[in-house]
Amino acid sequence: MRNLRMALALVVIAGLSAGCLSVKSYVDPQLPKVGYADLLARHDPRPVALTVALHRNGQPASFGASTARDEVRAAVERSKLFSTVMDRPTGDVDQLEIVLDNVGDTGDAAAKGMKTGLTFGAAGSLVTDGYIFTATFRPMGKEPVTRTYRHAIHTTVGNADGPPGLTPMGIMDAFRKVVEELVANLLLDLQKEERI
Repeated sequence: MRNLRMALALVVIAGLSAGCLSVKSYVDPQLPKVGYADLLARHDPRPVALTVALHRNGQPASFGASTARDEVRAAVERSKLFSTVMDRPTGDVDQLEIVLDNVGDTGDAAAKGMKTGLTFGAAGSLVTDGYIFTATFRPMGKEPVTRTYRHAIHTTVGNADGPPGLTPMGIMDAFRKVVEELVANLLLDLQKEERI
């Protein structure tokens, strides 16, 4: 059985490598659209210590953790709401702790991928990667606040239609957009609550 699964995985990989299978990603439209232009400039930006953890289905994950950390950090820096984004708190600074949990049915995704690979893309598939973004902001001198947001990336492999009305893009572009939208929604909510 293990050899069969390995052979099927190789068929999918070969199809992707040979360019037979097209892969397109789409950012789910359900999260409110918030951009950096929606954030109010701070008169007194302060430094923030940022920690980011990547999970998969609730368990800490190492594969992709540095990418997730870099993308979250870049999104926080682009907001221009903090004077400096640090990896560790040094002295009395605000702290922002983020857990990005990639949730999905890996068994179902694998089965769809195998079917697509075996038919060399003729039987395409659509899989969804959900993201649960939990952020705890600990401003100096104020009570900490925790907010949770959900987002998703839909990906088609092979001959499958994407969600109607959404723009196809590469998986890394979709991931970057999801992270930016999650961070922007968090920061706007923190501003509305006068936390930053």
